Amino acid sequence: GMFGIYTSFGKNFTASLGLTYASVLFGTYSGGAIASRVLIRPMTRLLLERNLIPAGFVGVAFTFLLLAVARQYTGLAMAGICYGLGHGVLYPALFVRFLDMQRPSEIGRATILYQGLFSAGWGFLPYLGGYYIQFTSFQSLFSLIAGLCGVGMLLHLRAERIYTARHRPERGAA
Repeated sequence: GMFGIYTSFGKNFTASLGLTYASVLFGTYSGGAIASRVLIRPMTRLLLERNLIPAGFVGVAFTFLLLAVARQYTGLAMAGICYGLGHGVLYPALFVRFLDMQRPSEIGRATILYQGLFSAGWGFLPYLGGYYIQFTSFQSLFSLIAGLCGVGMLLHLRAERIYTARHRPERGAA
């Protein structure tokens, strides 16, 4: 859903700042996304694979905090690069980890579930965000979305703990 907020409201937010070129926000996102593909291997060696998801959440949260305070093209460009990097790491890392947690016979259904929920969030969160903006501001929405990243990270950490507890090797087993 955060991706939907970013793409759905980027142009309107840019216009609300009195700026003409939303392409700064979207072009730098593309640059950040490409950079994430180039940097994902070194990042994996540096952060270890299990830390990519929290790093991605931090990148996406930082993006929305940057957007909440952005007033000029420089802020939009920095937010775009951060979102490209954060989303470019978070989406595939979360997807791979989600699949890793499934039994081999569940991989197909899990893939459909992940993609379907991504699409549902992409449509539903901007829908709710539109109502929210009517009563508040873009800055308030972006701050709320940054908080949602924190909730997502907590849910991820909880899922990891549950998975680890369920798949702990039994003591005394050789």
